[in-house]
Amino acid sequence: MHDAIQLLLAARGQAADPGLAIVEEYLQGVARRVRSRLVNRCSGDFDVVFVDVAIRQADEITGLEDYAETGVAHRLSFDNYPVTTAVLIQRKLLTRIIGAMLGAEEAGPDDDDEERPLTSVEIRIARRVFEDVVHELREAWPTSSRPGMALLGSPTATANVKMLPERGEVYAASFEVGLEEELFGTMLVALPVDLVRSLTQRVRAPAAVTSARRRVDLDRAMGLPLELVAELGRLELPIRRLRELAPGDIVPLGNLDDVRVLVNGRPMLAGEAGERDGRRAFRVLGALDPD
Repeated sequence: MHDAIQLLLAARGQAADPGLAIVEEYLQGVARRVRSRLVNRCSGDFDVVFVDVAIRQADEITGLEDYAETGVAHRLSFDNYPVTTAVLIQRKLLTRIIGAMLGAEEAGPDDDDEERPLTSVEIRIARRVFEDVVHELREAWPTSSRPGMALLGSPTATANVKMLPERGEVYAASFEVGLEEELFGTMLVALPVDLVRSLTQRVRAPAAVTSARRRVDLDRAMGLPLELVAELGRLELPIRRLRELAPGDIVPLGNLDDVRVLVNGRPMLAGEAGERDGRRAFRVLGALDPD
């Protein structure tokens, strides 16, 4: 699932509008970060893949076939934008996540009746998932001025959610969650059109050089060595826990596929861990905002 979709996105991005390519790159970064969150919460493997983004009428979102009758949604507001959108998840995916977090026997009702009211466990876990998604929407924002976002109320059935204005346009971004051989379900995030367009304008705006003093002769700097550190994981531990560590203890670091590359101590690249010619290596996935 992951490789095929990524190849499709890469081919489409080359021929698409550069602004759309920027949006897709941002959403792919969101998918990677949400995957790390799910893996950490569930102590199991999940693959989160950005599938597509399209402009839709706000009132169409909650009526989409995958979410209208069996979806769970949480309303989402944005600073400086008079729009209320939503984050949506299929009920079957939420059930799968609950099973991974609490254990299959404790996952809650599994009676194929996805139209029943949400249980307290489902509401609590759905809120955590939605909070993770919104957090990563902000953290993956490719400019230093990240937009303010806040969830409103509590998770509820999609049919109970109204986005405002109802006839306004939103960018609807779809994500698939599962494994290569099995799709667990989908999620959707609705973002204000003006917010996304501001992203493309800021990233694409050329940097103006107003003084010859600021020009740098890069040719003279090409031979300077820089230290690259591929960081597989980072963890904070209280001193008490650190003192208790003993040989044989296992310290979880999250998803070991994700690599953050530091250049002279500053985060510059996102990558995936791997191996080449019998030596440890990493594949570059994209650039990080050093700010």
